[in-house]
Amino acid sequence: MKQNKLTFDTENLVVHWLEISIEGLYDLEEIQALANYFDKKLELNSTFRKSAKRSSKSLISRPANKFNVLFVQTCLKYWSGTKLIFSVENGAHFYKLVQEKKVD
Repeated sequence: MKQNKLTFDTENLVVHWLEISIEGLYDLEEIQALANYFDKKLELNSTFRKSAKRSSKSLISRPANKFNVLFVQTCLKYWSGTKLIFSVENGAHFYKLVQEKKVD
């Protein structure tokens, strides 16, 4: 039986949303350290929001950084941590960086 190699390119698939959940990442200093990494290594701006709130605050905002990540701090009965959300073109860009092995 011949197997086909399916890829995002061959199937014309596009990443529009990428979400990474990191259990236990709850301390704002650790979140800021991760935001600093995204800024220095990947040139991403970072925004922080608590899950129950609608307002957010900027952690890193540089005009040279063209893409963004949203950190959403979440504390539920069954799960505590932070979600990293890359929406629309931000998700596509982050996925491309992962494919290029630029994310440590």
